[in-house]
Amino acid sequence: MDEPTELLERDEVEAKTNSNVCQDVKKPDFTTSSWLENLPTEILIKIFKYQRIQENILGIGLVCRRFHLITATYPELWSTLESSAEFSVESFKHIMTHARDFKVLALKFSQKPVRYNSPEGFIEGYLSLCINIEELDLCYNTSIVDLTFLQSLPNLKKLTLEGCTSIDPQNMLNNLKESKTLRVLDVSSCLQLDGEQHKQALLKYVGCCHVFRYLKLNGAAEFLQN
Repeated sequence: MDEPTELLERDEVEAKTNSNVCQDVKKPDFTTSSWLENLPTEILIKIFKYQRIQENILGIGLVCRRFHLITATYPELWSTLESSAEFSVESFKHIMTHARDFKVLALKFSQKPVRYNSPEGFIEGYLSLCINIEELDLCYNTSIVDLTFLQSLPNLKKLTLEGCTSIDPQNMLNNLKESKTLRVLDVSSCLQLDGEQHKQALLKYVGCCHVFRYLKLNGAAEFLQN
């Protein structure tokens, strides 16, 4: 047998051998129908809790129908939402369907797309539905003009209004007085409170509130009540 023929036959034998080996080795199953998808819902919720809501919605929730259902409907996964995104009206309405689930909510920056494409008081109306919220951060959210919604938040302990310059100072003071559970308040960079009269009124409110612990105010040191 000449050398070219011998090499050709050897290659054919190796090819058949490799083919048989590949058939014998079972490929790993990375599909969502494998072990991960079949985990109990309680375990999946514990895993998903390590992710932010945004990651659950735009990542995990797109893997399969079951994951989407879990990330969209279980209150445990919606207890904390912190975002600096400028929402559209539709996306804002979607996240606020979970208003009662929030314990911590941060809607930072202007939110002008919502404000300019919705009725007056639209944002505040939805915030009034967050009846279980304990921490609310609205820093530099210049779309907030009325704090009446605070009267609907009986569990609120921490409120950040840094840079919320669209709120009338009297409206702010009147509604803060109605908040009996507030312990921490940040109103730094609220230029409408620069007047001495408003500062004194705010400090008087803090002094009368026995549960209050911390205040951050324009042009003043951080105030701590023992």
